[in-house]
Amino acid sequence: CSGRGIPGLFGHPDTSALLVACEVLTAIEGPMWNEVRGLGLAYSFSMYGDTEEGLIYFSLWRSNSLSKAYAVSANIVKAFASGETKVEPEMLENAVASVVSSVVSREQTVSSCGQQSFMSALRGSGPGHNARLLASVQAVSVSDVERVIKAYLVTAFDPKTSNLAVATPPSKAAEVIKGLEEAGWTVRKAESVDEFIADD
Repeated sequence: CSGRGIPGLFGHPDTSALLVACEVLTAIEGPMWNEVRGLGLAYSFSMYGDTEEGLIYFSLWRSNSLSKAYAVSANIVKAFASGETKVEPEMLENAVASVVSSVVSREQTVSSCGQQSFMSALRGSGPGHNARLLASVQAVSVSDVERVIKAYLVTAFDPKTSNLAVATPPSKAAEVIKGLEEAGWTVRKAESVDEFIADD
């Protein structure tokens, strides 16, 4: 599913907090790891913001119980957004370290540094973008993470502010449709991508 995120600005002040917030939620041994993968609801998941598109994306793969996996994931994000679940300092520290590692890995070689410079020029973010991003990520606080979860990430699970697409075996279709409709989604079924596009 996808919802409204940060508008297409690479220097947006919430970019760093959003990177850290996504890592808090999806980290190994983190909330979704324990309650989605750990309980066997889905083999894999991801959540990230696409700055160029200005969208938040959440995905589930190889799920035996898609509706339940989606509902559990949504409840995790909503619990953080409402303050029912708190972002612990250790969670923040681990998430920041993971994001820093990811950013640093973009410039491990001369060629990768050149590629990053080229991308910065295309995006208009200017020289030293990754260095500024690293400093900004390391300054993210618990309150920053809680704020962006409430402002951006929860929108990906709201049928009023997001879109959702599912590919599932025909034998699971009725179960998935029922679960999504109970979650407030209006579902349109198509037997193939071609049929979906033709009906659009």
